Amino acid sequence: MSRIGSLFLLLSATAAVAQPPTRLDQIGAVARSQSDFYGAIAGRETVRVEWALSEPTVELGNSVKLTLTVRHAVNPRELMRPKLSQRPDFTALFSLLESVPEPPPAEDAKAVAFVYSLRPRAVGTIQLPTLKYLFFHPRAPKGREMQTRFLDPLTLIMTEPVTKLAPPIPLTGPESFFEPPSGPSSASSRVPLAYWLALALGAPFLLVAWVVAWQRLFPDAARLAKVRRNRAVRRVLDRLRTAHRKPDPAGETAAAFRHYLSARFGLSPNADTPAEVGDGLRALHFPPDRVAEADELLRRCDADRFAPKPSGSAVARNAARLIEYWEGVSP
Repeated sequence: MSRIGSLFLLLSATAAVAQPPTRLDQIGAVARSQSDFYGAIAGRETVRVEWALSEPTVELGNSVKLTLTVRHAVNPRELMRPKLSQRPDFTALFSLLESVPEPPPAEDAKAVAFVYSLRPRAVGTIQLPTLKYLFFHPRAPKGREMQTRFLDPLTLIMTEPVTKLAPPIPLTGPESFFEPPSGPSSASSRVPLAYWLALALGAPFLLVAWVVAWQRLFPDAARLAKVRRNRAVRRVLDRLRTAHRKPDPAGETAAAFRHYLSARFGLSPNADTPAEVGDGLRALHFPPDRVAEADELLRRCDADRFAPKPSGSAVARNAARLIEYWEGVSP
């Protein structure tokens, strides 16, 4: 072998040592390219995602910290920060979405936190948009390795700034300054007719202006009100809200979700199992990602029904969030 060939092999081996393969290299390029996948890979325990606000109430002009925590990922240093500053549903509610820097996590860290600084734009109750978080589970059945988490909704109350008044100045002067004048008053106590006319004509205008301002300040609430005007969606959401009171909450959730697919998209009422539902949705030319989400939800319902400690309320909340996400209410 020539000296040039030996030098090339030596450089190739050095580059391979300098850049060892990562865990993300084991996942297909199609899975890694999904918009809601941020690099989390599950190990023996499934990935848990949660977020919390530093305080539930903040005054106008101040900011609040939002902490997103990802737990049980086997590759903590490869996790990517969700870019909330590029989400229109977040920038419509907050004028400041800067990221608070934090040191890189340890290689064996059990939890990774991403901190954001949010400054609300208007006074009132703000419902944070739902965040969809995908993670890769290598031990899951083939075809269902990419799993979904929907974060619990958070509510932030924005109040007017509290103005601190100066102590009153004591008044001094003769007693006659503080006595009411004697004799009949010359001012008329009757309200002018023009005042009542202005009030009657201005009330409809103020009502229309308030509706327009409400739709601009709370676009998610306006879209949710529009979705609830659909009778099928409204009935299913109300049914899911009370599913935890039934003897079989998970079974009630699965039945309500299948009824939603039948009434909203024309799925055959005879489709009972997740496989039958998936075949029916594919026959209706459903997108593959939505077929996978419906299949995952129904399989969670079946698993929860036979679990030692069922948590029917959790699967009901996941079903409601998935319906709102499909209807365009949640991101």
